[in-house]
Amino acid sequence: MCYASGITASLRKRISGPRTRGVDAATSIFLPSSSPPPPFPSATTYPTLILPRTQMKPWLKSKFTKARTKRKAPNLQLNTANGNLSLPSCQKSSQTKSRSSWERNGHWQCTTGKYRHPTEAHRGATEVGNTRNDALNHDAISTAASVRRKVTHSFGGNEYEGQQVYTNSNATGGFFSNAHNMTLNNSSMADYSTRIIIQGADDKASKAKKLLLEYIIPGASHDSSARVPPPQCHPGTRITINERIVSWFYDEIKQELILWISGPAGVGKSAIVQTFAAKLASAGCLGASVFFSRPNGRDNSHAVFITIAYQLAVHIESYCAFVSELLAFDPEIVNKSMEEQFKAFIVKPFVEKKIGAGGKTWGILLDGLDELDERDRQTEIVRLVTTFVRDHPNVHLVWVISSRPEPHITNTFKQQRQICDCKEEYVPIDSPQSCQDVEHYLRSSFKVIQQVKFPHIVPEGWPEETKIVKLANAASGLFAFADVAIRFIGDPDYADPTSRLDEVISMIDGCRSASTDDQPFAQLDALYTHILTRIPSRMWPTTQRVLGVIASSMLDSEIDCVKGLSVVLGLPLSKVYAAINDLYALLDTPPLVEVYQRQFRFHHASFVDFLRDPARSKKFHTSKENAVIDFNESCIRLWLDFKRKSVPGPSSEYWNRWSKYASQFHSESHPTKFNLLLFNLSHDCVFKSVEDRWSIVQREGLKYHWDKLLEILCQIDADSAHDGFNQKLFVNLWFDIWKAHREELTSRGDAREIQLQDLRLESLETFQGKIVTRIIIHGKCSYGNLGSEPTGDRTLYLKYLQKCYPELPVLICGLPGSRYGMFKFKITEDDRTNMPPGAIADSIRKSIIRNVPATIYHCFPCSDDA
Repeated sequence: MCYASGITASLRKRISGPRTRGVDAATSIFLPSSSPPPPFPSATTYPTLILPRTQMKPWLKSKFTKARTKRKAPNLQLNTANGNLSLPSCQKSSQTKSRSSWERNGHWQCTTGKYRHPTEAHRGATEVGNTRNDALNHDAISTAASVRRKVTHSFGGNEYEGQQVYTNSNATGGFFSNAHNMTLNNSSMADYSTRIIIQGADDKASKAKKLLLEYIIPGASHDSSARVPPPQCHPGTRITINERIVSWFYDEIKQELILWISGPAGVGKSAIVQTFAAKLASAGCLGASVFFSRPNGRDNSHAVFITIAYQLAVHIESYCAFVSELLAFDPEIVNKSMEEQFKAFIVKPFVEKKIGAGGKTWGILLDGLDELDERDRQTEIVRLVTTFVRDHPNVHLVWVISSRPEPHITNTFKQQRQICDCKEEYVPIDSPQSCQDVEHYLRSSFKVIQQVKFPHIVPEGWPEETKIVKLANAASGLFAFADVAIRFIGDPDYADPTSRLDEVISMIDGCRSASTDDQPFAQLDALYTHILTRIPSRMWPTTQRVLGVIASSMLDSEIDCVKGLSVVLGLPLSKVYAAINDLYALLDTPPLVEVYQRQFRFHHASFVDFLRDPARSKKFHTSKENAVIDFNESCIRLWLDFKRKSVPGPSSEYWNRWSKYASQFHSESHPTKFNLLLFNLSHDCVFKSVEDRWSIVQREGLKYHWDKLLEILCQIDADSAHDGFNQKLFVNLWFDIWKAHREELTSRGDAREIQLQDLRLESLETFQGKIVTRIIIHGKCSYGNLGSEPTGDRTLYLKYLQKCYPELPVLICGLPGSRYGMFKFKITEDDRTNMPPGAIADSIRKSIIRNVPATIYHCFPCSDDA
């Protein structure tokens, strides 16, 4: 028997799997004439071989090592021209030169070094080699059968190094496509293909990306739809600085691996970084790009390196394999500190595992560092990156960071320069180059307005040269001013660019002359003020509310849409759009058909700075504090409106009542997600309001805040307490309030305390024969079920507690007719051992870790006489 057919038979005996049709980048084994073809059903039916990764490599390696070390065994030959593996005829051939060549070189040349080859013939259509499981030794797998692929070999790689794999387009050309110097006598050839599936590889990568995706900063990448249209350098502008940045990046002997782009607000830093990101992406060198924006909600400092890791996993195959293994081993890394995440996602893969070693340089771009939510995290990022570059200068990562020259960032870069070289590009406001670029942008934009947008309204030769020069001088190199002015002039809803331009010129003439050193944004502030003045005075309070919520980014990312804002503020969509009707130059406004998908977005962060600074915005000042108060009060009003309109019922029907109430706000066919997000938002705000009021009462002791606190507490009924809040926080908060104001709460009838032994279990609410209660252990909760036994056994748990902890304090709170009880206790080893079977659900019992202190929090609806 020929050794090749013996191998095939052995493979078939050891591995079984469903038969599949078709050849998908299949592995081919060539059988000589002396060996009859295996009895497969047909020439178009192939076996699917499924072998665990841990067993595949050693077994195949031992088999083929044995096969090629026997003297009479035919040697396997790799045709490097087409990637095919061939077997010579077992008979004597006149081509002794070729045979002797096979005998001399029969052992694969690749056995002298490690060729790593992702053997995933059964491949999805989109990803290639996403996990470590795809990276097996070429010498162990390639010898198993002929792989109709072209392989780019790599020496000195790492265990995660993926290969460039291309399906051979000539696979249908026959057995000996591109073969040469071969003679076959009386041979009968058959082509049987095997598909080797390494199970779990793509699945592991998919799970890793899905986990990262849950924690990234959404909409922060350079090509995200959330940033459409992104700021970009206008053609013909910023040519010099863009060329310097590109030349620096591709300079192989550069000393600096970090570029800091700084400059005042509105000079176009984001446009420069966006343009550079697009160039790197087109060249295949963009590792990650993160564009921060505080007013648009992209400012979560905890998610910075998670976002970078997700994009690196998408762009770099071997990195994806690494991160898949990392998250499979420790998924909690996404909840660790920024420093630990940096070590896990940057240091370990690129330094310890040497991913990308000897390859191309990847760029990591961070724009708007000063817009992250925490200043300490901003400086920590600078320190982490500069220290990494100092300690590991040979890693092929280049960092670009842009920000305003805030003192804390400037000082951090200054300190870090002592340990690490850093290239700096400062983008000034009024430099000759900036002023020239702004003027070029204005001229090009006026041409578009005249020739494209309003060709039948604007005459040729518009605008006059003097007006262009005056506008350019007013901009003084500030792109934000030029962009807002052009948007205001070219507003399609107003459709009168001539009059709009005259308004801007009049505004410039009327603006007090001020030194740009003292008031660099005087002209920009005057333009913002002029635009806001056009809003009718009766409409401004509504506009201010809308702008305050958008600028504060208080809506959860999944409900951060125009419709969500409309519902929370209690405003119909028509009124919301009327409130921002005159702000085309300042806001990106989604059409009505996209109110569930998109939110209003500021064109420039400088407008938010203007609103927040009372010295600049004056009567249009919109503070974040007032916006937060308005938002929370709006959520409470939404919750109170639900309580007013919903029909009282059992706690088990609370969610159904909420869904029915929330359905009035939308007409979507699948409203469950929107209802849930709205539910969480409103109830979280109610609890936060109680928590905040209590903090103020503790700190200041003001009666006004105590009365407000009681007003909210008295509105919380059994349904809300049981289903609406974080049980641990709510129970602890109530016990703290009770401890400090026991007498007043008792006299008002808002709360009373009993001992657990006095709790009447028959007074507790039941649903389908089970006591309705909610339990939190270590932050994990089990709804409604204390076990899976019939009604009689449902009381075992509480009876056990009454017997063992009779004096445990229980609070009975809430409104008459809608009372709820709560208590907490620390479970002991004796409880774990002595609690009767069926008294506690298996899911809860498993949550109680042996030898780890655990506090169990309870909240349950009950009758007034509980």
